[in-house]
Amino acid sequence: MALRIFGVLAEDDSKQRLKDSIESKYAASYEVTPNFFLFVADPEDVVNELEFGEPLPDQDDKSISGVVFSLNGTIGGYYSKKLWDWIKIHRG
Repeated sequence: MALRIFGVLAEDDSKQRLKDSIESKYAASYEVTPNFFLFVADPEDVVNELEFGEPLPDQDDKSISGVVFSLNGTIGGYYSKKLWDWIKIHRG
């Protein structure tokens, strides 16, 4: 299957776990903000690979609370040139 660009937004209490997970699993990633990353991946099992799940209270839970978006349509807006260059390189 072809690789796609995904965006992932984490809740504040999951942002470090998200960063660690993305950096360890996906070579092509871009940190837009501490809570939002873009990365290139095969669409199969992205949510499972990132260890998404409901955090359990009073446990050393490693799950990530957030949402994943597939960027497979039109993208527009105004942001730093570095972001647009990254998207252009990885969009294919």
